[in-house]
Amino acid sequence: MKLSMTFLRWGVLRSIGNSATVKLTILIPVIGYLILFNDTLVGYLNLARNLFDATAVPGSVSWRLLFLYFGLSLTAVASIIYAMFCPNVIKRFGSSAEFIAEEGDYVPTFAFEIIEEKLKKSQYKARYVKIKTEGELFLKTKKPEETEQAIKRKYDNEILALYYAWSNGSRPFARIPAGILYLIGFAFVAIPSVNVFYRVSVMVAKAVLVWLTTNQG
Repeated sequence: MKLSMTFLRWGVLRSIGNSATVKLTILIPVIGYLILFNDTLVGYLNLARNLFDATAVPGSVSWRLLFLYFGLSLTAVASIIYAMFCPNVIKRFGSSAEFIAEEGDYVPTFAFEIIEEKLKKSQYKARYVKIKTEGELFLKTKKPEETEQAIKRKYDNEILALYYAWSNGSRPFARIPAGILYLIGFAFVAIPSVNVFYRVSVMVAKAVLVWLTTNQG
């Protein structure tokens, strides 16, 4: 699925999942429950609702509040999935270049071997083998001014970049649902916001029209 391989990669979700504001939505299901089923708070919320909805039924919960609650709750579930399943290398680094610059020279041998084993068993196997083959060939035909350490570092960095790409698309069983939940959650939050914006805009437009009509008279 093309969508799952581009828009819903961990690297895209990272900008959302690492946000401090989005992390706070994890508390929404509990807080929202206490608000929605607290008669006193619902009464106060109804006062604001009645300003925009003349057909509001006293004692009922505003559909906008419900949309906001469910939207933030879905976002909270997505944030939990992201926190549990997003690879640490993606959480910590925004790109393969950043990962290599920060960690490239400090990856222990045993950790590098684990990375190589993962790549051998992944869809990136052919690219991994190509990098290894080219690196070994380059070492055998290197020029006198070229050091073995520099050549090895170059191709090791390419393997690390490949590992970052693999991590970015890993665990689709969690990555895709998290992305979809974020989309649906934000849509639920946006609908009442757009609705209120529209109503306020209409009220302002009517007020301006009345003012213009009065002053022209």
